[in-house]
Amino acid sequence: MKDNFDFSNEPNIGYTYNEQLINDVYKLTYCDNTKNQFMKICNLKNEVLLVLNVNNYIKLLNNSDIIIYFNDIFGKGIFVYSIVLDKLEPYIDFNSAFLELKKYYETLNMATINKNRYVNINIPELEEGIHNIYIPDGMRKLDEVLFFSDFILNRNNITNKLESNIALYAIDFVNSKVTVYPQDWFNIMDFDFRHICPLQAKRNNDRSISVRGLGFLPFVLDENNRESIKPITWKP
Repeated sequence: MKDNFDFSNEPNIGYTYNEQLINDVYKLTYCDNTKNQFMKICNLKNEVLLVLNVNNYIKLLNNSDIIIYFNDIFGKGIFVYSIVLDKLEPYIDFNSAFLELKKYYETLNMATINKNRYVNINIPELEEGIHNIYIPDGMRKLDEVLFFSDFILNRNNITNKLESNIALYAIDFVNSKVTVYPQDWFNIMDFDFRHICPLQAKRNNDRSISVRGLGFLPFVLDENNRESIKPITWKP
């Protein structure tokens, strides 16, 4: 059961990293003088490879491959990128790329001069249930990714007043499907998002899913992946 609450290898939101090595070759850090709005991935020569909005989630798959996904706050859904860092060239003019990202901060989540060096998909907000999605060839061998985002409410299925509409999205790259699980434990409560918010989810060996976030201790979801199997312990 202890391993169910080990999130160290799961995608995490960028701003929780502060400054750290991704591995022995790459590091993630805040961009200078940006009031912690942007982050950059550099090699050990401090050459900048990517500039990122801090709300990106990042997962290292091996020594060079990473997945980055971003939840668009303007309802455009989720953008998922598969990137091989070894294939990225450093910025020659880092300042121009940074200014572009800053100018379009609310709609642009990543800046790179290597736009042909990654594959990506865009998953729109969906209703609960299983959906077929297009997965490009370069992403079909990726492991499952779990993340939280808004979902489209099906008013015919609502029995309680919902304060929010957060769901857990489970992307199955191999079978080109995404399953949307509304988070009932969260949606029927009137939470302050600044203090209580789900951030991470992980699939356990027994196929259950654990949740971690702000304002509560990690817990395991029930068999429907909508409620906690035990009463949630809230943190003051």
